[in-house]
Amino acid sequence: MEAKLFEEKRIVEEKRLIEETRTNRPEARRLEGTELKPIEHDRNLESSSSPPPIKLESIIPFMQRSIEFTPEDRDNRLIILGDALQARFRCLDQAMDIDSAISSYQKAIDLTPDHHSAKPSRLVFLGDALRSRFRRFGDITDLDKATSSYQLAVDLTPDDHPIKLSYLNVLAEIQNLEDFHNAISNLQKSINSLPIHDPDRAGRLINLGMALQVRFERLGDPKDLEKAISNLQQADDLTTIHLPNMLYCHYSLGDVHRLRFRHSGKLKDLETAISRLRQLVEMSPDEPRFLNGFGRALLALFEHQNKLEDLESAISHFEKAVKLSPKDHPRRPHYLHDLGNALRIRFERLGKSEDLDTSISHMHKSSDLTPIDHPDKPIRLNDLGVAYLVRFESQDSHADLEKAISILLEANTLVLDVHPSKSSVLHNCGKALRASYEHLCKIEDLNMAIWSLRKAAEHTNDQPGNLDRLLDLAVTTWERFERFGSSSDLEILVSSLNKVMTLMDSKHPDWPNCLTMLGKAYKARHERLSTTSMDQPMAITF
Repeated sequence: MEAKLFEEKRIVEEKRLIEETRTNRPEARRLEGTELKPIEHDRNLESSSSPPPIKLESIIPFMQRSIEFTPEDRDNRLIILGDALQARFRCLDQAMDIDSAISSYQKAIDLTPDHHSAKPSRLVFLGDALRSRFRRFGDITDLDKATSSYQLAVDLTPDDHPIKLSYLNVLAEIQNLEDFHNAISNLQKSINSLPIHDPDRAGRLINLGMALQVRFERLGDPKDLEKAISNLQQADDLTTIHLPNMLYCHYSLGDVHRLRFRHSGKLKDLETAISRLRQLVEMSPDEPRFLNGFGRALLALFEHQNKLEDLESAISHFEKAVKLSPKDHPRRPHYLHDLGNALRIRFERLGKSEDLDTSISHMHKSSDLTPIDHPDKPIRLNDLGVAYLVRFESQDSHADLEKAISILLEANTLVLDVHPSKSSVLHNCGKALRASYEHLCKIEDLNMAIWSLRKAAEHTNDQPGNLDRLLDLAVTTWERFERFGSSSDLEILVSSLNKVMTLMDSKHPDWPNCLTMLGKAYKARHERLSTTSMDQPMAITF
């Protein structure tokens, strides 16, 4: 009986925090429904050695009985049940859970009239679940149903509602990716139909390699990166210095090796990129695209070796690319963005305020020149928001913090869930919202910060380079746990801190603090639950 009361109290507390977040901050309403998942087991954060969190198995039957015997508020209860079942599906990968989640969402939708304000968001929940089942089991019918669900959500949402853009973005993602995949497939078929020595073969290989590179940048599949390099290398072997394709083949090969360096960290790839792109700049010193590409490779070298001369050289090449590109050139926003980003990095290194002001100016121009439906729009907004956040941290201007939050939330609305930068955008949203909480002490900011940081962690792989994201989640969750003592926060703490300790070097300056925090978390859980036999010795050890 006591265990049941404990679970009921925990659910009430979670729902209170959810409702507080949704009702107190306008931006949170743009993310309606996403906060309904604090009870989920975070598989991506849990290390193999950490104890399991509170089981969803004990919560889901309670929800099901509640729906069966309590007719009031049944539609909302069905939505929360669907969220819990989806969370368990992500943990256990059992088909019956995602099937039941879809069924719960559908029942809630059937109970919701078309004129109800919650109908569009519930259709999106159903669409998300159908897409999850499609990704796992590959039944194209699920993708078709998801598309129909998203389309109906779009049709029912007023044109002036801020969430409509997000719904349209998801719908466009499904439709455009299908078109994109078909285009790549057709390119490959056309190449296969040509004789080995056909004069058109090199050009088509370059087009295919560049298309695969773009798909990698959008979706992050390493196989596309390898295929891009393979096709471009074949094209390079077929071209000669006299062919017009040669320069762009050289450029694409250099740029894709830079991307592979960022993905795998192998210095040989970066050396290859710099060598190829330097040759291009020497051959065509007035071509903005080559200058900018070489600048990006030099910036990657600076970030790897931390030599200031590499950063200065990168900025010089970015500046030349901007200067040489016409005002109406379609790639000018790209060049402005890269220059602005490099100037922000130089500010963080040297502390010259004019660098940061110029950075924000250039990135504002870049964002303003980028259409709302352009795939690079969210990334340009993200980096602009980061620049405002950096200036807030430097000058303590609340106006800069408000701009950072507004811009970063817009970037998060626009960026596709499958985009490789999704985690970075969510992480930056979380950092900005946490800064707002520390500045204004509003609990809704802290709730939204933790939600953003948790979602960022879900999109993060287990690489040392992602340590900061997990550490920020742990530190921010600790703040809320100390204030409210939520059991779900305690589970996130233990899970995320175990992951942090696995990835962190013992010489890291935050190592002692993380050990202390983890020991306190184990102690608190032992005192609260008195059911985890390993918690007390673990607390003593840490």
